[in-house]
Amino acid sequence: MRRVIAAIMLPLLLSACWTGPDFYAGVPSDRPIAEGKYKAVRVYSLFPDDDPDSDSGQAGERIRLSYGPEGNVIIKGGSTVDDDSHVRLVALDPVKGLYVVQLDPGQGVVALKSSVYGLVALTDDGYRLSVPPCDGAKRIAPGSRITVKGLFGRRQCAFTDRAVFETAMLAFAKDPTSWTEYRRIPDKR
Repeated sequence: MRRVIAAIMLPLLLSACWTGPDFYAGVPSDRPIAEGKYKAVRVYSLFPDDDPDSDSGQAGERIRLSYGPEGNVIIKGGSTVDDDSHVRLVALDPVKGLYVVQLDPGQGVVALKSSVYGLVALTDDGYRLSVPPCDGAKRIAPGSRITVKGLFGRRQCAFTDRAVFETAMLAFAKDPTSWTEYRRIPDKR
């Protein structure tokens, strides 16, 4: 059944996200986010017609984040799959708290030659998760709420070179168009 779901979801994942080969094969997964419970406290999108359920959680969603033995991220709860152990975090610019999220869309069940990528930016009490869009939308100016869609064609979304990918991800990190912000829920003792 997981193979069928992966096969159905693959075209959707790959058409809407940044993809590329496993740029980080052999690189150990980092553990920059503290294990524990988190709550989605803000879903920010420039585009009001975006479906807040599509790429990441809704405000109020609660998850538990932990790491597997190889450092892979495991997320339980919310709108996630029960076992996200095929998600890795790799340093992009650790001084600025930026990490690449690498997802195996086949979840280890279907052998695929492409990974899906996103961005994690650490905050004082949690993190922000961003998924770079592939819709050709551009802001009029950095930080502006005014955007133009479709005039610029599609963004480059499929990368074959790690250096080009990381340069593009660093540029996206300066002015992301959407993110979900997760805040750590303190342990009750």
